[in-house]
Amino acid sequence: MLENGFLSTGDLVKILGTTKNTLFHYDSMGLFSPAMVKENGYRAYSYRQMETFRAISSLRQLGMSLSEIKDYMQNRNPERLNQLLHTQLLGIQEEIKKLGQIEKFLHHHIQSLAELKALDLDSITIEEQPEQTLYCSLPVNVEDEKSTLCHLGKFFSESIYFKTLGAILSMDDILQGNYCRYRCFFCPVDQKEESLARLETKPKGRYLVGYHHGDYSSISKTYLRMLEFAQKNQLSLGNLGYEEYLMDELYVIEENEYITRILFALQ
Repeated sequence: MLENGFLSTGDLVKILGTTKNTLFHYDSMGLFSPAMVKENGYRAYSYRQMETFRAISSLRQLGMSLSEIKDYMQNRNPERLNQLLHTQLLGIQEEIKKLGQIEKFLHHHIQSLAELKALDLDSITIEEQPEQTLYCSLPVNVEDEKSTLCHLGKFFSESIYFKTLGAILSMDDILQGNYCRYRCFFCPVDQKEESLARLETKPKGRYLVGYHHGDYSSISKTYLRMLEFAQKNQLSLGNLGYEEYLMDELYVIEENEYITRILFALQ
């Protein structure tokens, strides 16, 4: 402790739980300097400066850079603080939203890994499916490959934290053997969010469900097997088919280990 109620650098370090290097750095950039420097070089801080340091630390916790803090501290007033706090609040809300998406992503894929172990990949079944909201890409235009790839790239980057990626096909294309002519790609979402454009609804109802184990180039085998099953059991097919990519590059190295769930809507 220095004379006349001033604190030494060591005292301030102990009281505030900081380091000498931090104090020296703040001083060098003009953010937080000692109240005075004695002839022998000893730095002296006033008690009031503890509140100043506390204010700087609070702003640091909000994620502000030191240069931003310096600018604010040199020109602070209630109106500017109000603006700053609202800006930081919006940033925190966006971060919370992002963390919520990451949490859903983690839960979904943990659950998917457990479910994949129990799948009978040779089975073809008729299942009741609930209504599902799908966030969709722009329509796939095979005539304009470059444009299609551009907007699909944007869609894939937007959907990184969503659930399983999938694709929608028309039943006419499926019956004609065009198994890679996709209407659009999609990601299931939990609810209809106003911020998401291009939402479609996968209707509640009966679906023919099968699984393709292998790369996409051999997927025709599974489509043909499912179409034969539908014909043998005199099933009336609806207008749409769906692919859901259950095991892809996130899970495995080899494409022949991919698992795709294929669903035909039934009338």
